[in-house]
Amino acid sequence: MPDITYSYVPITGSVLTSAGLNANFYQTTAGTSIHETSNGHLEMLNFDPAFRVQSYHVRPGQAGQANSVGRTQSNDYFSDLSTGLSNEYTPIAGCGITFYTDYDISMAMFFASGFCTIWRQFGPYSSAAWANRVVAPDISIRTFFASPNGGIRTHEHSQRDMPQTVFINPASPVGPPHVGRISTVEQRLTRHFNLSHPKMVGGVSPCDQLLAGEHTFGLAVLVKKNLAGQDTSSDEEAWRLRLNGAGSSDARPSTNFSGIQRVRFYVRNASAIRLL
Repeated sequence: MPDITYSYVPITGSVLTSAGLNANFYQTTAGTSIHETSNGHLEMLNFDPAFRVQSYHVRPGQAGQANSVGRTQSNDYFSDLSTGLSNEYTPIAGCGITFYTDYDISMAMFFASGFCTIWRQFGPYSSAAWANRVVAPDISIRTFFASPNGGIRTHEHSQRDMPQTVFINPASPVGPPHVGRISTVEQRLTRHFNLSHPKMVGGVSPCDQLLAGEHTFGLAVLVKKNLAGQDTSSDEEAWRLRLNGAGSSDARPSTNFSGIQRVRFYVRNASAIRLL
């Protein structure tokens, strides 16, 4: 055993300091109290040079922890969840893991994986030609992390944007959208994502150290609404009725609509690996 260097030395004739005496009996700083070493605060000086750590010397979960969940059924996420804001990410059911650690972690890695198909439509009308459409509102996924000491945060570095899958047929650039005018590639466009997020000692937020407590990691999805809807200023767009064969349009009001967008997501797994 190493010699103990006391942090408090009583002085003859002076009043005894109880806090100092207590510290001499026990404190967490190695080599400064009587009981900290005998209570398990061992150092290299306490071991024979030939000593080797065996598996039975390590308590379960004290050197590292790993958890994984997943394989849920497919779920649909519609643009009804959104009001058009860019930060309205919704956690994907089953693609998240909640865990508890009773000590600060030196290094942790998190993974989330899944498959999806996308119904991302063309955007609002932008000119007299019906085929000329603005790019559809965004559909994206991100990893997120939630903890009592840091709130809920999505990670911009992990963002993946979905492609447009519904198009206007360029072979017929004018005229009302009859059969064959709209096409989709959703049936040929399945995406697979395997996103990761690290946290470590000395890292900069959001990759800073994972502290003791309960945490949740997973994937979240953003499906923006196509708020502009159908343009009614053009006859090709509005599909107005003609009265008595005349050239004038029906006087009844035209209808606007919001195009519904969707992501169908199948979860593969979400995993958390932590090392002391």
